[in-house]
Amino acid sequence: TSLFRHLDHSHRNDLPDPVNDMAARLSHRAHTLYHDGEQLQARTRLLQDELMAKLTMQSNQLLYILSVMTAVLLPMTIISGLFGMNVGGLPLLDSPIGFWVVTAVSLLVACAVYLFVRRLGRV
Repeated sequence: TSLFRHLDHSHRNDLPDPVNDMAARLSHRAHTLYHDGEQLQARTRLLQDELMAKLTMQSNQLLYILSVMTAVLLPMTIISGLFGMNVGGLPLLDSPIGFWVVTAVSLLVACAVYLFVRRLGRV
């Protein structure tokens, strides 16, 4: 565009009128294309920022769900790990309802954690 601007201002009287007209049209066209390119670039940046914000929001939601699931399942994992040890003296080891008691305790703890997280207003 600076070439056309230079040609338009400095040598206007040296060139024939059709060449001057064509140079003016080309200068205007180049200027218009330059501004259109800037507008497209700005719009592209805006769309890219919007897409990144949407992807970040989805990623945060998935990580939150995984965190809640981890918090709910962690007590059951700890209890099953403790009862999975091969040592003597564990409570309910010889009881016929020991499995059901441990299962009920695990479910109660998981429900308590879920209700606690829900009370915080996050689920």
